[in-house]
Amino acid sequence: VILNRVDDARFPASVCEVVNQANARGCQFSYKCDGIAEKVREPAAWSRVAKIAAVMVDGGERALTNGATYYHTKAVSPSWSRVFERTTTIGAHYFYARG
Repeated sequence: VILNRVDDARFPASVCEVVNQANARGCQFSYKCDGIAEKVREPAAWSRVAKIAAVMVDGGERALTNGATYYHTKAVSPSWSRVFERTTTIGAHYFYARG
């Protein structure tokens, strides 16, 4: 979702700008403003995801979410989810793109 936003002219043009972009609630991504310090609890998983992130940032194929620029967990139902097209479901998350 972050990299799809970087590629979309409606959003900031860098990963850092997308992650730190503010909205009416204060942030675009709940993990960014939940008040919980980011702490690596599973070093092996962190290492694996860092390798995947490097491939993605370097231009790897991002077909997994079908171009999604929004997502949320199944535990919530934000109003915007009713106006965007759901592109896929992965685990506990729904992914969306603007039509």
